[in-house]
Amino acid sequence: MSEILYAQRKLVVRPILILVITLSVLVGTQKGLTAGTDIQDLAPYRNLFSNSQIKQLFVNLNVTPFGREDLALSLLVPKNWRDIPLKVDPKLLQSAEQAFVPLTLQLAPEGKKGHPLIEVRYNKLDLEVGLSDWVDYYLQASEYEALLRRSGKYNRREVQDVLVDMVQDGTSYIVRLTFSKHGDRIFVVSCSAAKAVFEEYAKIFGAAVVSFTVKEKSETEYAEPMRDYRNEAWPPLRFKYPSSWIIKEAEELPEGKTGIDISLRAADREIALAFIHVKGISNALGESIKTIMNKMRKDFKSSGVNFVGKADTKELRERITAPFIQGELWDVTVGGVPSRLALIIQSFEGYYTALGLLTVREGNPFASMTGWRVFEIVASDLAESSK
Repeated sequence: MSEILYAQRKLVVRPILILVITLSVLVGTQKGLTAGTDIQDLAPYRNLFSNSQIKQLFVNLNVTPFGREDLALSLLVPKNWRDIPLKVDPKLLQSAEQAFVPLTLQLAPEGKKGHPLIEVRYNKLDLEVGLSDWVDYYLQASEYEALLRRSGKYNRREVQDVLVDMVQDGTSYIVRLTFSKHGDRIFVVSCSAAKAVFEEYAKIFGAAVVSFTVKEKSETEYAEPMRDYRNEAWPPLRFKYPSSWIIKEAEELPEGKTGIDISLRAADREIALAFIHVKGISNALGESIKTIMNKMRKDFKSSGVNFVGKADTKELRERITAPFIQGELWDVTVGGVPSRLALIIQSFEGYYTALGLLTVREGNPFASMTGWRVFEIVASDLAESSK
């Protein structure tokens, strides 16, 4: 395992909100809503309208923004709503990694109170990240707190569905934000109205977010080009990793052990922004799970990682869907920088794999997000390739 050069490098916090807003998170029955309203009722996604009602009340809006097929979309909107032409600065469209680009805007008929609207925006990813992590970052960077948040699958797409409460120009609003990731594109369907009238439009907003479809399907689920790693020795290590990461094979390992390091590094390649250590250990060596975990900790200690204390493994088990038989999560420092170390051991027929992920805890949100996402990919691929 190579020495880890690790420092706190702040990635640019990408401006996401176009409007400056102030949040007002309320608990329980909310002023302006019907007494006894369940917050779940404000974000419905099932039993919305019958087929005959959809045919009578809605149109399936098809849009190809800016003539770009990769942004073509469709969603249900009421027939009597107004389609508002959008003007977008070409520079914004060319820098979609840094801000959401508006794609379509639908407004309720004139005279309707509460400014109800349905809007779709898009953001381009340049690093492979998990949707849930990205939404976490969005909410934090935008200073939003969620009234409601759920993971789900709408119209065959994985979504993060969020309700937030905000005050703008003295009026309280509720906004439903439904995010989905399509390769290197994240789309958000944003539905909002004044709190006093939001219930009236909740099912209409539900129809929009559930029906939303991206026309051009991604060739891959990943935001970055991926490479395949396959070793020739035993135990086998086979997984995908982003082409932006650097790979370094372990040298002079004894028979029955294999190893590899992959890392995301700063432009000068001297500083690791995220680091993953992978080992294969043959059962023939007779090492216990306890011994393997102790050696993993020792690997990181010898590379300059200072262990501060154990963290709750709940986060680890929530993040890693691949099977593993033991896991640890540690608060650590590297060169004085507060960091997080995740360790897992997987058991397969005839061998174990041991994985370690090192990321900073603060100041590098995108490095941390992509680190966790790649760690999940590697663990899942190792499990899948063992079958």
